[in-house]
Amino acid sequence: MLILTLNAGSSSIKYKLFEDKTPILSGLIEGIGEQKGRWHHQNESQERSFPGHQQAFAALANQLNNDLHGRVIEGVGHRVVHGGDTLWQPTIITPAVLAEIKDLARLAPLHNPVNALGIEYAQQHFPDACHVAVFDSGFHHNMPDYVRQYAIDRETARQFQIQHYGFHGINHEYVALTAARYLQKPLSACNFISLHLGNGASACLIKAGQSVDTSMGMTPLAGLVMGTRCGDIDPAIPLYLIEQGLTAQEIDTLLNKKSGLKGVGGDNDMRNILARVEAGDAGAILAVEMYVHAIQKYIGAYLSQVETLDALIFTGGVGENSAVIRERVMKPLTQFDFHLVEGLNEQRSKADCFSISQTGKLMLVIRSDEEMLIAESVSALM
Repeated sequence: MLILTLNAGSSSIKYKLFEDKTPILSGLIEGIGEQKGRWHHQNESQERSFPGHQQAFAALANQLNNDLHGRVIEGVGHRVVHGGDTLWQPTIITPAVLAEIKDLARLAPLHNPVNALGIEYAQQHFPDACHVAVFDSGFHHNMPDYVRQYAIDRETARQFQIQHYGFHGINHEYVALTAARYLQKPLSACNFISLHLGNGASACLIKAGQSVDTSMGMTPLAGLVMGTRCGDIDPAIPLYLIEQGLTAQEIDTLLNKKSGLKGVGGDNDMRNILARVEAGDAGAILAVEMYVHAIQKYIGAYLSQVETLDALIFTGGVGENSAVIRERVMKPLTQFDFHLVEGLNEQRSKADCFSISQTGKLMLVIRSDEEMLIAESVSALM
């Protein structure tokens, strides 16, 4: 069975093709709608510009048809950021489901519209395939009410669907399953703290295999300091900025695109920020201190909610690849029985899951693979 996974972003399409749960090809089209774009397909990369997603999907479908020599893609799994309160399990996409994904754009205006667009174009080019939506908010659906609800007027919250949804759920679930296999324990018997650290970043507390708390909230803006997002701030700050004459759109741009590492340190790429830290750049030093401090606060908070912890997990582009950030985060936490081993932490392991501790609480680095979980979800439904 051939299953294609798709992640349509505002200017990109990330894809991976599986045959019986084994990846056989993958790629990324980026810079869609921009003057300069690039297409990475398998081990080749070329400059390629597409005016919009429609043209990019057409080119991708043609490329896949050439690669497959007449074989047919039977299932397509779509990553969808927001499923609201009703769409949380992997779901076969019907017209009604697609309409609900579009309607949820009011809760995820930056993500759901382009996710829906990707579904429509993929349905045009793969009309005979079973299309399945897998929701990034889904893993957090069963968080307890005292976490899910905000302490605001309940009727107002109900009217406007204001609640704690959480995101990065596909990867938090994937790394939890991977860690459970590493421990040779059933997931339902495991407690984890998962740190998804990339340009977007979130922490997740997993108890008995279920997400019970996560740092992102109603939107992906809350929680940790991120590449361009501010994370947790005083909620009165946007109100104050409105009083000072800024528009809602200006404040949205400030908090989502001009904050975080970029706002404080001038760059949202952690590699560049760390290089500038080595050179003594004050803004970069402050940005990393704030980034690390926010992660440590969430680790401490989540430790207060579990009697035992099976593992703390680092994942995401920064979590997987930056030994410096892992070391800075964990160094002051020896009081909680975290003992990072420098040699293990600095190794360039090719393993999908490896330990960076030998004593005390287990610390794992797990390479994210949302596509694998999406493909498994499609396969299960088919």
